[in-house]
Amino acid sequence: MTRGLSKKHQQSSQQDKDIGIDVHQLARQIFQSKEFIEGVSSLIKKAIAPLQQRIKLLEDRLEKLESSHNHLATYDRRLNLRIHGIPEVQGENVEQLVIDTCSSIGVNITSGDISVYHRLKIVTSRKVPDCSVLFRELDCFVLGEEY
Repeated sequence: MTRGLSKKHQQSSQQDKDIGIDVHQLARQIFQSKEFIEGVSSLIKKAIAPLQQRIKLLEDRLEKLESSHNHLATYDRRLNLRIHGIPEVQGENVEQLVIDTCSSIGVNITSGDISVYHRLKIVTSRKVPDCSVLFRELDCFVLGEEY
């Protein structure tokens, strides 16, 4: 079989020489031509366009999921403490208020133990807005218990 192909190749090469065509040179010129390069480039761009759109959609979706995850993590109930009934004072320091409140019940924390703190909007019949505190670690406010 290989012998037959080799014979045909030799015949084809001889025919090319007879008509004065250098196939390798011709192929090189075609592949280097502006038209060929632009044509291939156009095909590649058409093939890539839907993939780029898909990537953009996935990036947008990932961004939304990360934002949603961050929001959920901020209000993770295991690390979140809600304090009710402490009157709001103009210019108050909510962080110090949380530290003092915890201290009054025997839990010693520092500002380093607190990740996020703020007053919540009033959404119930209560007249005093609650304080929400997100701790960095659960251990900082567990009373004498070990895990």
